[in-house]
Amino acid sequence: MEEKYARYYGDGVIEIRIPEDEYNRYFKGYERQYEDGPEMKMPIPHGAFGQLNSYERLCTNDA
Repeated sequence: MEEKYARYYGDGVIEIRIPEDEYNRYFKGYERQYEDGPEMKMPIPHGAFGQLNSYERLCTNDA
């Protein structure tokens, strides 16, 4: 799904590497089904950005 958005909006993709135990603790609860399909989306609230931004990020611009 992220590649589709990157092509549509002309931006790259930011991959965030989060250890599984921390993902499950801090972020798994934000997972939501995307448009009744098999893909998931994650609307991260602004209050969780500090935690999210503490992880390694890789930015690609394949669009």
